[in-house]
Amino acid sequence: MREVQLPAFYQDRPFRRGDTQRLILAALAEGPKTNSELGRLVQASRPDIAHKAAANRTYQCLLRLEARGRVRRDGRVWLAP
Repeated sequence: MREVQLPAFYQDRPFRRGDTQRLILAALAEGPKTNSELGRLVQASRPDIAHKAAANRTYQCLLRLEARGRVRRDGRVWLAP
């Protein structure tokens, strides 16, 4: 209308609130994992997200979960207490 270009990409299935947390907590229930491994799981559930973006999303989620005491870090590995 005002000659503004539309974005080239739309999310057809955006994550709902808490989806990333549930995915990460379920993965950590199976055993300890690194941020990169968890990022690959997030990317597998949403293939339209790049690996770096999935890893960043995972890390931010892990920091929030750590602040609440739901996960803890042991070096490079994240654990569910």
